[in-house]
Amino acid sequence: MVQDMYDEPNRLADLIRERRQEFGWSQGALAVRAGIDKSIIARIEAGITTNPRRDTLASIVRALGLRQDDVLSDVPAMPGQLPAFQPYLRAKYGDLPPEARERLARMFAEVRAEYDSSPGGPAQGEDE
Repeated sequence: MVQDMYDEPNRLADLIRERRQEFGWSQGALAVRAGIDKSIIARIEAGITTNPRRDTLASIVRALGLRQDDVLSDVPAMPGQLPAFQPYLRAKYGDLPPEARERLARMFAEVRAEYDSSPGGPAQGEDE
């Protein structure tokens, strides 16, 4: 299961490498299927690139046949590209029944509507 792999320090590299190897693909074969340069795959798997661009990662995830919500919700986003709350709930609390996750999402939306006047998220430095 994808979310179990996130307990490891280099979980993204491990996830990509293990899934690629399940298919019996080389790094080059995955790169072709994802439409990216092989060196990107090599750097991610080596742990050199730990926070790839989200569009690059989305291409890799699609090529590997993984659920994007499960992978992308756990990867830090660039400012202005934060993941939605629903994918986070699925990834983090997948053991809860769907109706419980939906209830949490509704509660979050209510609280955000009540207190958040800026839809862009926290101000610079506010969440550090």
